[in-house]
Amino acid sequence: MRNIKNIDFMEGSNIAILEEYCTDRWNALAERTNTKSFIRMTGRQPVNYEEVQMWVNGLSEGKEKAAALADATAQN
Repeated sequence: MRNIKNIDFMEGSNIAILEEYCTDRWNALAERTNTKSFIRMTGRQPVNYEEVQMWVNGLSEGKEKAAALADATAQN
């Protein structure tokens, strides 16, 4: 757990405290992580973040659907 950046351990105890990020910070982290995952999984840069969001949403419906969404967006 020491590699997790938003956890702080209290000195001399086993208690961990999560840092609270503002909504904008969490959204920026999600956008960066989602974009990196999109590039790693599809092997290409997204056209825009909307394409990444469609791909992420498609993951819940299965990998094939996500790939088809990414391809369809790239062709538009």
